[in-house]
Amino acid sequence: MKIASEKGSLKDLKKLALYLHREIEDPELIPVLFMYGENVDDLRGSRSISDSEEFASIETLRKQYMEQKSMLKSGLNRYGSKIDFSDISPWMLSNKEAEGLIVCKEGVFEWNWEREKYEFIGKIRRTDRHKTVTILKESKVNFGRVIHLLDQNDIYFLDGEYVAYDVEMKPVVMLVLHQHGYVPIAVPYDNQVMVINNQDFVAISYIK
Repeated sequence: MKIASEKGSLKDLKKLALYLHREIEDPELIPVLFMYGENVDDLRGSRSISDSEEFASIETLRKQYMEQKSMLKSGLNRYGSKIDFSDISPWMLSNKEAEGLIVCKEGVFEWNWEREKYEFIGKIRRTDRHKTVTILKESKVNFGRVIHLLDQNDIYFLDGEYVAYDVEMKPVVMLVLHQHGYVPIAVPYDNQVMVINNQDFVAISYIK
């Protein structure tokens, strides 16, 4: 989430921006990618826990990586077709700091870029499910002199919702959103711009 003024100057809004900061509610809870799939072709990642599927084995992900290394050398996939090199990468939620953890049936793992391997870091101690809102395309929300920029693919916690009325007295569904470190903001719901999902966060018992 970015903050800008009507004049496009962040400097003018330094005091206003400070007002938006708040402490993280539960620093133990972090986002992860839950891995599913019995074999390499079926592998998929999810932000939420499935009640009907078991987690994938880390050995399946390691097997996939070895196949990808072979593809990099030949430039062809197992079917003899040219590969898109941008599609070859380790599994992780995102490239953001602290968002590279994955969950498999054996525990929680992190990709080590230097060693080029998935490394075990611990077990799930507890989980907590939240409703989240994913921004499908960039949007702007005006609050007087302040403009909030909702970036594409950004994810917000959904704290609540209520009905407001516009100047023509037509009902508008408002979503109360926030990200860690910021106070909530209310934005009008638009299913062309945003989608509501469930996301499970985990607290980890790290290995010593």
